[in-house]
Amino acid sequence: MRRLPRSPLFIIVEYMLALLLVGLTTGVLHLFGSVLDTQIATVGYLLPVVVSTLIWGLGPGIVAALAAFFAFNYFFIEPRFTLLVERPQDLLVLVAFLAVAAVLNQLLGRTRAALSAAQQREHEAMRLYEFSTALARQHTDQSIARTVAQYLLEIFQADRVEVVVEA
Repeated sequence: MRRLPRSPLFIIVEYMLALLLVGLTTGVLHLFGSVLDTQIATVGYLLPVVVSTLIWGLGPGIVAALAAFFAFNYFFIEPRFTLLVERPQDLLVLVAFLAVAAVLNQLLGRTRAALSAAQQREHEAMRLYEFSTALARQHTDQSIARTVAQYLLEIFQADRVEVVVEA
């Protein structure tokens, strides 16, 4: 099963949706900002990173991680509404967040790629099984040649296939 190439517009939309997801998370966390501490906000910002990576892939996941890093710094680290960091422990929290987000992104990206490869292998195995079953049902050289030609047409998406049966 081949993946169709995605249009540049579709790719841009994926990145924009990842940023929107970070924005929505920021809004929700900001609404509850008075009752949330920094650690909960950190975990909350991992959610758009995970969702973006799982749904749209590694690139949008990285963009979500970077956007979450800056949003977390801007809205939840003192002094708020700046990108400055006063306390060393806050800097450590930010660096740890970015490291966890990056590792999580890479692991999820690899898992997604491995799943895709496994599904591809499963599809190929099913096609081979169908082909061998179809061949096993044939009793004449002509019907075997027809079956081979039919599968070759489908696999290679060719216009024509010629199968020659020699005695």
